[in-house]
Amino acid sequence: MSATALDSYQIREERLSERPCPWRESRPRQIDTGEPTPIPEFLRRALRRSAPVPIWSVPAATGRKRVLKRPLAVHIYRDGDFVFAANEELVIIGHGTSPDEAVADFVGHVLHFAEEYSQLPHDRVTGDAVRLKALFADLFEE
Repeated sequence: MSATALDSYQIREERLSERPCPWRESRPRQIDTGEPTPIPEFLRRALRRSAPVPIWSVPAATGRKRVLKRPLAVHIYRDGDFVFAANEELVIIGHGTSPDEAVADFVGHVLHFAEEYSQLPHDRVTGDAVRLKALFADLFEE
């Protein structure tokens, strides 16, 4: 879990512990982690213009490569001075000034979110995060 999210949950717990004793909520609250992210139309057009490039493995921080269970389709496209690498299923976009930089940024995001979702408890996940947690859990060979 990110430091920001962890701080938010700790602050919430502290506030709940400081409530007056006879106080109670009138209804339980569900904290939603988000609805499915809508893909902007300009991104859909860019993804349609580019052919996907399959990625079979990504370099990990340990120096070893992490192998994916199935190829990850990455669309690479240019918009102005920047190059973008995107995957609509994982809702991740990397950017850079060259295709190599964009793919490296994309891979960094994939590794980051795979780690974040693996540490996130199931009871803290709602909305589109449920789908993403399952996708990231089944992304890499062990």
